[in-house]
Amino acid sequence: MLQRGRFIFFCTNGLLLEDALPRFKPHPHFYWNIHFDGTARVHDAIIGRKGGFDKALRALRLAKQKGFQVTTNTTVYKETDIKDLEELFEILTAEGVNGILVAPGFSYVDVKKSGEDHFLDREEITKRFKIIKTWQKRFPIMSNPLYMDFCAGELSLKCTPWGNPTRNPLGWKSPCYLITDRHYDTYREFMENTDWDYYASGKDPRCQQCMVHCGYEPTVVRTMNLKGMLRMAKWNLGL
Repeated sequence: MLQRGRFIFFCTNGLLLEDALPRFKPHPHFYWNIHFDGTARVHDAIIGRKGGFDKALRALRLAKQKGFQVTTNTTVYKETDIKDLEELFEILTAEGVNGILVAPGFSYVDVKKSGEDHFLDREEITKRFKIIKTWQKRFPIMSNPLYMDFCAGELSLKCTPWGNPTRNPLGWKSPCYLITDRHYDTYREFMENTDWDYYASGKDPRCQQCMVHCGYEPTVVRTMNLKGMLRMAKWNLGL
């Protein structure tokens, strides 16, 4: 894939990364994407493993020392403390990460059946992201600015459910990365047999609270006007 000029983001919780690093070589198109859900206290509580944050942070530092590109991914939950999140971003920025991806967690019917709901509804998402959006100049947040407007409730977008297709050992996951109704053996079957108009409409009750980047950042690319294109260009140039 790298020989084709593609970019690869290898997502990991970082717990085994230190041991795995010798098997890889740095490349300008290859990124380690390490998940952090808060500072040590919060992150370790969420993953249920004491010392998990420190282990992932050591792996991040080692990867940077060896010349790898490193980004991070943070999910915002109902329990997420905004001050703790700000402290986390300060730590990651000081470590020289190449980007910080931040997005709300996804709440839908099947998750709520468990009786435990750790996810934000849309009103709660916009309240948190109005604050997070103000950090874009302080931290290398890589969620694009138009998507951040959407999360802050300042822009209306419809989902593009086919924007980040997922293939796993069972096949092509339909309809999207977050919801599984069935799997298809081939990409053609997946594209031709999924009712994209229905899922893009947001009518499915499982989609009502979703504002996750995998569905809405592709919409930004598909629908942006000239003003949006100029803003995205400035963002890409770091202006």
